[in-house]
Amino acid sequence: ECDAAELRAMWGTNIADLSEDQVSEARRLLDERQMRVCCLASPLFKCELFEGTGGETGRMHQAIERTPQEQMDLLNRCARLAKTFGVSYIRIFSFWRRGPLTPEIEEAIAARIADAVKYAEDNGITLLMENEHDCYLGTGAETARFLARVDSPALQAVWDPGNAFFAG
Repeated sequence: ECDAAELRAMWGTNIADLSEDQVSEARRLLDERQMRVCCLASPLFKCELFEGTGGETGRMHQAIERTPQEQMDLLNRCARLAKTFGVSYIRIFSFWRRGPLTPEIEEAIAARIADAVKYAEDNGITLLMENEHDCYLGTGAETARFLARVDSPALQAVWDPGNAFFAG
């Protein structure tokens, strides 16, 4: 029997985009079934790393697309949702892949998420970087190397073997 749920989308809407009424209903349904939430599967950093780049995006799982500048607002929203659902884990990603993962790209990713990592450290949240074949960190090796580079207990990994397979 399962007593925990990872929340990604309900009623055709990503967790980060639920209305307050939908959040209340989700909380009610979870409480009614005595289920806890283990993680929020947010779309954080499923966006362009650099302005002016673009192309095909990966799956958004009912989330709306946001710009890089909107990511901290999205993190604030997800942090409020995490508090509502009594969870400290928020899944994040590593920007849409627009070429090879180079040391310069890794540095740009680290710089772009630095404020989010600091926010997580200051607010008792753990950001979980998922390896995603449509994003820069697609394999376990890439993700592990990046986490070692950032070196924060507030940034951990979510291993998705399917995504790693599709990343090669």
